[in-house]
Amino acid sequence: MTKQGALIISLATLVLLLPIKSAEPETTLDAHEHGSAMLNIAVDGNILFIEFESPAANITGFEHGPQTTAQAASIEAAISLLEDFKRVFRPSDSAICILDTASVNWVDRTGGHTEFQAEYQLICERTERLETIDVLLFNSFPNIEDIDVQAIIPGNQIAVELSPGQHIIELN
Repeated sequence: MTKQGALIISLATLVLLLPIKSAEPETTLDAHEHGSAMLNIAVDGNILFIEFESPAANITGFEHGPQTTAQAASIEAAISLLEDFKRVFRPSDSAICILDTASVNWVDRTGGHTEFQAEYQLICERTERLETIDVLLFNSFPNIEDIDVQAIIPGNQIAVELSPGQHIIELN
């Protein structure tokens, strides 16, 4: 992700978290809560930034470093799937978005916790027509129970929790 994209998502997250924390502190997501994941979205001009973060247990079924060949293959398969943007997210067709960059990492945190972090940058011809984003992650990763979404788009800020039964983000 570009430095500009990272800055926009960081600022968007900060702007969105401050009102949520002061209004409802119990609703913020623990940084490593099994079953839960985080999704940050920002639109700047014709650029759509998406940042996804999840404990590895939600994605591979385990959260330690790979101890077998099968576990190493599971991590690689998850990275490959997450890199395939069309298999994990579907923005409104009318926005005409094209994937510019995708970056997926398996991160080993202290304390034996691991997680997946994915960042996507898309170029959209018509961001004003970006009305929804269908989050397809639940289809491939059934251990994800909910995804906390924070989005900042021109004229709107959104904080919503997705579930397998409610996986479409309404952006208008």
